[in-house]
Amino acid sequence: MKRHTIRSSLFLTYSIIILMSFVAFTVYFVYSEAQNVSKQTFAALRQNAQNVAATIDGELQQMNMVSMNVSYSNLVKDTFYKYLSGKQAQDTMSTFENAKMLGELLTSILGPNRPVDQINLYALDQGAVASGLCNEVRDDRAQDQPWYQALQDSEFNKTVCYTGEDAHISRYYTDPNGKRFISLVRKYYDVFNLPQGYVEIQKSMRKVLAAAINSGSVYGETVIVLDQSGVPMWPLDAGWDTELAHVKRTGYPEDFQEFQTDGKADSVFSLCVPSEQSGFITILFIHRSEVFLPVIKYLRGIVLPVLLTLCFALVIGFFAAKRITDPISALSHEVRQYDLGAQVKERKPVTNIIEIAALHDGFLHMQAKIESSMQKQLLAQQQEMQSRMLALQSQMNPHFLYNSLSAIQSMAEGDMKEEIVAMCQAMARILRYISSDTGISVRLEDELKCTEDFLRCMTLRYQGDLCFSVNVPDDLMNVQVPKLCLQLLVENSVKFVTQNKPPWHVRITGSHTTDRYEITVRDNGPGFTDDTLREINENIRIINVVGLMPSLSIGGMGLLNICMRNRLLNAQNVIFIVGNNADGGACVTIGGPYHGG
Repeated sequence: MKRHTIRSSLFLTYSIIILMSFVAFTVYFVYSEAQNVSKQTFAALRQNAQNVAATIDGELQQMNMVSMNVSYSNLVKDTFYKYLSGKQAQDTMSTFENAKMLGELLTSILGPNRPVDQINLYALDQGAVASGLCNEVRDDRAQDQPWYQALQDSEFNKTVCYTGEDAHISRYYTDPNGKRFISLVRKYYDVFNLPQGYVEIQKSMRKVLAAAINSGSVYGETVIVLDQSGVPMWPLDAGWDTELAHVKRTGYPEDFQEFQTDGKADSVFSLCVPSEQSGFITILFIHRSEVFLPVIKYLRGIVLPVLLTLCFALVIGFFAAKRITDPISALSHEVRQYDLGAQVKERKPVTNIIEIAALHDGFLHMQAKIESSMQKQLLAQQQEMQSRMLALQSQMNPHFLYNSLSAIQSMAEGDMKEEIVAMCQAMARILRYISSDTGISVRLEDELKCTEDFLRCMTLRYQGDLCFSVNVPDDLMNVQVPKLCLQLLVENSVKFVTQNKPPWHVRITGSHTTDRYEITVRDNGPGFTDDTLREINENIRIINVVGLMPSLSIGGMGLLNICMRNRLLNAQNVIFIVGNNADGGACVTIGGPYHGG
């Protein structure tokens, strides 16, 4: 089973919670905003259709106002009556004068702004006077006009008709939409409320349907304007015949309706807005894909902010997990790095979490107890070792005396009185040093004096075949070393160096850095064999690992004895190196921490 850190597990949990919450919120937000955007889209489309219908109504209202101004003008009606009477009487002069006056009256009604294109006055049977784009007198009959029947069927004596192109005035426009006209016609009466004729107000479709013609597509919608009979006035080639047939069958619904026509995969929305001034119908068509295109654009626009927000939330989750788990990680690191030999440091994790602080306090307390227990155990071992060292030292005295007395006997036989005296004095100092109760460590200066006395005894014994040198800096003299460590190393060197032919050399050197010191004993003897070096180094490794000597006996004091005592004195900061010189002979280096002379 794959294991994870508490930080990764906590961050994974935070990430899942954030992602689930974020997805739920995003789905709700996107759905809600999509609904709002689609509502706004439909509202904008409805407003566009209503604006077109309202603009058409406004233009028709202007036409209606002009027709009312004409039909309620007694002067116009009287002049038109005189014109018709003179025409019947074949009074050419009177007809001409009245026609001229009538044209001036209609021109004044049009005014300089010309809200309409043309005003036509028709008699009940035959004859008409035109003013506007085309000023003329006609013999046209009202009964022959395209609006006549619609006017007769109207209960309001007024009608609005799409008349298409007019031969009289279409030539004044170059725009195809300007060549087609819409007419508003009303019947007007004389003072006796008797029908007198018809007033036709004409206006180009370019002006009446300007809002539909000039309106740009906002969402890809198509606007179509139908007349009362359902015939498209604009545009003539809309291309929505199937859809127009559908809305006609459904009665021109005034709310958005969605339907799908045969052979087309995309459904269509339709909206019908009837004109209040006429029977015209403004129809809006738009495909479903175009309706929801703003929604898609909106969603595309929020993808990057959404992703950035998600990344920001995940970063916050990571730092939250890091803030919580940093003290735990520090505590875990402290546990992994814990060394029984290291000093216990009272430090608190940077956290306000009670449980973690309590756990750290418990670990420090446990660490202190372990250290205390180890110190007691090491003290007991040290005391035991000290007792055993003292026992070994006391056992070493007869051995040293035996060798020294044998040497004195030899010198006495040779009548070497001065040498006997010097050797006896050196032996006395050595025995006094060995038997002194100074513990297991002494100053290096004292250890060197004892070692030099031993070497002097050996030089006397071997009659000049053995020579020695001591080169140790004065600032190392106060360093504490295990008692008899150098004497044992020198004795070991003398023991093995005498196996070769003389002369024999033993050299003691010392050096130090800012924090460590070294004492080296060299000789020109046979040196260590490879097997001996491997055995010694393996025993040293065991001592460093378990803190105990593999064995300890009179015959096994030697190097391991010194290594163990040096370790007890200097804890883990021990230097103990056994090897051979490059030019032959053994080389043993001991050392430890240096705190200045």
